[in-house]
Amino acid sequence: MPNKKKKEKVFEVLQFLELENVMDSPIGNEEQRGVSGGQRKRVNIGMELVADPHILFLDEPTSGLDSSTAYEVCSLLSEIARKQNMTIVSVIHSPSIQAFRQFDDLLLLGKGGRVVYFGPVDKATQYFERIGFPCPPNDNPADFFMDVTSGKIPSSLKADFKPSDLFDYWSLYNVNKDDESFRIFISSRTKYDLFKKTHLPKSADEIKVDPVIAFFDIFRDFFYYILDILEEIWENIYGFFRYIYVFFHNTFALCSKSIEKIEYDPVRSTPNVFTVFWLDFKRACLQIYRSLKSFFLDQILHLGCGIFISIASQDFTYLPQQPKELCNVAPLNLRNVCNEPFDYITFAGIFVALGVLFSGMSVGSGTFGNEKVVFWRDTSAGQPTISYYLAKVVADIPRIIFAAIMFTIAFILLFPYHSTFLNIFCIVLALYGCAFSMGYFLSVIFDKKVVALASTGFSLAWSLVLSGIIPNLKDIDGGVLKHFRFLWDISAPRWAIELFWLREVQAREYELDINNLPNTYKTTTYPVGFLYIVYITIGWNVLSYIFMKLLHRRHQK
Repeated sequence: MPNKKKKEKVFEVLQFLELENVMDSPIGNEEQRGVSGGQRKRVNIGMELVADPHILFLDEPTSGLDSSTAYEVCSLLSEIARKQNMTIVSVIHSPSIQAFRQFDDLLLLGKGGRVVYFGPVDKATQYFERIGFPCPPNDNPADFFMDVTSGKIPSSLKADFKPSDLFDYWSLYNVNKDDESFRIFISSRTKYDLFKKTHLPKSADEIKVDPVIAFFDIFRDFFYYILDILEEIWENIYGFFRYIYVFFHNTFALCSKSIEKIEYDPVRSTPNVFTVFWLDFKRACLQIYRSLKSFFLDQILHLGCGIFISIASQDFTYLPQQPKELCNVAPLNLRNVCNEPFDYITFAGIFVALGVLFSGMSVGSGTFGNEKVVFWRDTSAGQPTISYYLAKVVADIPRIIFAAIMFTIAFILLFPYHSTFLNIFCIVLALYGCAFSMGYFLSVIFDKKVVALASTGFSLAWSLVLSGIIPNLKDIDGGVLKHFRFLWDISAPRWAIELFWLREVQAREYELDINNLPNTYKTTTYPVGFLYIVYITIGWNVLSYIFMKLLHRRHQK
């Protein structure tokens, strides 16, 4: 749709839901005042109506509302169903009599999800009366039916009635629906028990489970689980390349009459992956940058981290090993220092990595962690998830660049750097890109409540333990940790610290023994170390996307 038509459609729905008077109001939460509960329910309904669905499922649309507002919502649903020729299915608890009568059909479920009644609302009272539960005239039928299913109402036909009998009654009713002797048949224990033995399924206690079959059932479910994920990823990749093929094919078809143009699916016209990417990208930019206050608060976090790191590393410098002649005449208390390099640049690099990872993961974890429900809804609607993921990542690029600028400016205030601002900025920028990607991963696998704690642990683990300094890379190669050497190879802080050390030390006018650099460093790491960090960043993004697809599959269907 063109933007103008979209706006017209949205305003039309707002008018229909009587929300035009609050169209510029925030929804609100515990901290920010917003629209009322009934208006919030209408907004939820409106979010679905703009897509012109043929069937609408609602999960407890009246929960948290007073009886009057609940009736208004149910009345609105009834009006939508009739005016827009739509089927609406709603899960609802304890509706008022007026709200209950707005629905056409009732599906009443008992314990275990088995059917107690399924049919017209106006015939439910008659059915329950036939099976021995007449509804008192002044009672709310909905509440009365719920009391019957929970066993609070005694049966007038059967003294030893149990709520589980309601499932059998319904099965019996469907077999003898037109039989006038149905009431007598239920009250007759002999005939009823005979019917149960011959017609109704066995109870759960009577069903024996073969452990071998159960094991293969679990294996089969896991197999189809993985197959389902691979199939969905393949459909995304196939759709991407198919669109490119069709685009170029039709472009050449316009230039040549001998080539037949490929037509898209005429049944349901859906946007291609590039269009979805562009729409998701615009939405992501709107979410991030429309609130300048929130954006600048993030930058203050990066600026603050840079200032703290600058203060902590203001005395960190580097002096190479001095000549033996000089050390021999040096005071006794300085001879040990004289014989070894005075190197604190590596520790400055650790501090930089720690600050960048902490602030980057803290901000990056909100990219996907704050809208898991949006991702589930879009995926269940058939949207290509690869477009959604890439759009969110690309929208974060300005945030990453600004964060690197703020951190670098703050860091060089007190740190006695000898390389250029651009060099430090590039290292910090590469590290921020990886930190945001790690934040994506943490927000996908952890609950929002514990992401902050996980980010702190991650930043400490990768910046300190896997920095290549403590423990030293030389010690790793010769000890028990050599079997886990790959962890240091995929550590972005390890490469960023090495790049930082090389540029800072090389900028000082000292002669370096390139064959005897500390921590197994190599001069050839610059600039290829940036490429390693890019590979690691891509790896974190791939992991994030895979786990987005692996976890919460039920919500994505």
